[in-house]
Amino acid sequence: NGRDVAAGVVDSPGASAGATVVPLGETVVVGEFAVVAGNDQPTWATAISASTNMTLNEALKYDVTTGAAVDIYLAGVAGATYAAGYTKGVQVTGTTAAKNMVVGQLLAFGTTTGTRHTYTVIEVLASTSTTTTVLLDRPLDTAVTSGDLAFPGPAGDFNVAFNRNAFAL
Repeated sequence: NGRDVAAGVVDSPGASAGATVVPLGETVVVGEFAVVAGNDQPTWATAISASTNMTLNEALKYDVTTGAAVDIYLAGVAGATYAAGYTKGVQVTGTTAAKNMVVGQLLAFGTTTGTRHTYTVIEVLASTSTTTTVLLDRPLDTAVTSGDLAFPGPAGDFNVAFNRNAFAL
């Protein structure tokens, strides 16, 4: 998909709808987005136990089977310090070469439900092989410090307000 994603798989015994812990065959950083095939919802890791059991921020909507693919969206870091209310370009560094963020992609800061703020990329202002500067859908809710983990997520049409073809007359 062109984004900075690690491929993982669900370990045995899988997980049932309503579960919040998914056994993985990959190491995940708390805060990283993960999309589990069969559930297909953008969720993120709130805790890791037994080295690869990932606790999700919300319960699975659907059963997931052993061997189901998991897209883990790899964390980057904030390239500078930004004050709460900041509305200009936000730089994210540490991505894999040529897998920069894209318009419509989620970007979050924070690792707990109380500190996490999720935004949508509405414009890519600049990019190099390992750095992307993006414009977000709204001002930053809290300050972000240089070196803070930044969590790119999946891309898509999450809000019809940003898709001119969402309504037909």
